[in-house]
Amino acid sequence: MLKKISIHELAVGMHVHAVCGAWFDNPYWRNAFFLKDEADIARLRGGRVRQLWIDTSKGIGLSTQTVTPFRTVPANDAHFAATAQRPAPSLQPASTTHELANAAAIIAASAGTLSGMFADVRLGRQLDAQAVLALVDSIHASVVRHGSALASLARLRKADNDCQLHGVAVCAMMIGLPRQLGLEESEARLCGVAGLLHDIGKTAVDANAPFPGSPGDARQYGRATEHAMASRQILLQAGIDHPVILDICLNHHERIDGTGYAHGLRGEAVSLHARMAAICDVYDGMTSEGHGRQVWNPAAALKKIAEWTRSGQLDVTIFSAFVRCTGIYPLGTLVRMRSGHLAVVTDSESCLYAPVVRAFFCIASRRHIPPFSIDLYESRDNGIASHEDAATWGLGELGHLWT
Repeated sequence: MLKKISIHELAVGMHVHAVCGAWFDNPYWRNAFFLKDEADIARLRGGRVRQLWIDTSKGIGLSTQTVTPFRTVPANDAHFAATAQRPAPSLQPASTTHELANAAAIIAASAGTLSGMFADVRLGRQLDAQAVLALVDSIHASVVRHGSALASLARLRKADNDCQLHGVAVCAMMIGLPRQLGLEESEARLCGVAGLLHDIGKTAVDANAPFPGSPGDARQYGRATEHAMASRQILLQAGIDHPVILDICLNHHERIDGTGYAHGLRGEAVSLHARMAAICDVYDGMTSEGHGRQVWNPAAALKKIAEWTRSGQLDVTIFSAFVRCTGIYPLGTLVRMRSGHLAVVTDSESCLYAPVVRAFFCIASRRHIPPFSIDLYESRDNGIASHEDAATWGLGELGHLWT
């Protein structure tokens, strides 16, 4: 028999059938579970859950000792009550410069958290759900303040934390893209959780195996393609069974034309969430450092992904929304100016097609010059002639010009 109770009526020996509220408010990441000790109860009371459904056919029911009126809040739960009733803080838009500083701190913290998390999974330990949700919350707040700062900064990563920060970048994009498509914030957070964990299956396959660098070439990579199925299995073993998360982790390498993996899904069989993840995943894989493959200019990567949408591999509507998130010339893009300078995009939030750039190189003399900024929306007599490859010009790392 199912019975709805308050969080304060929980008792050891109860079988929870479902929690009331949003999925991510449940610290156990699954609906049905048994309360075996006081630590289980404390974990639930320390979260956002207020009411639950228990199954009295699988566990104990209410007793006179456990019944507490809904209006009564025990003194030791006063902090929980205040937290639950406090309005969520309002997040104001931030400048690119300001949010890049915030993003740097988030990335530094997340690298350590995810390294430990991936190490735990390798050792057979369960994922720390609360640590994941806290990390997603901080990334979500950054994306609300500035749509592209964190994902752009995460591109500048090293080989030793490539897999972890790839998850951070995809998480950020998988929060921003649903918001651009008009989905609910709760769904955006859910997609963010999936983005953060989508490649956790790489802990179960050869870390040195080559991974696909473009949408259509997956099947030649042998054992490396197993990581999508491994991700799903790891999450299930940890009790993470939400269908959206499992779908993204298993199917982010599927393609609409059937050329993807792990199951060669085609057409409508590839869900909205998997289609979003496919674009976010491949874009970050193309444009980020630290993975040993060619690093694409962000604008060039968008152009190439546009070709894949026209060939039917990726979703054109979702890609259009993705470009609205990143801008036509994303942060860090190297461009040739009509004025005869090379410049780096430093802000693309205010205008998709006319970003702010920092010129630093004279093409005629092939010399570096003191950097200066140009707002292309205000300077209509100047403009971008093309995007450029830094290697062609013998240029090294350009992150210092825009971070």
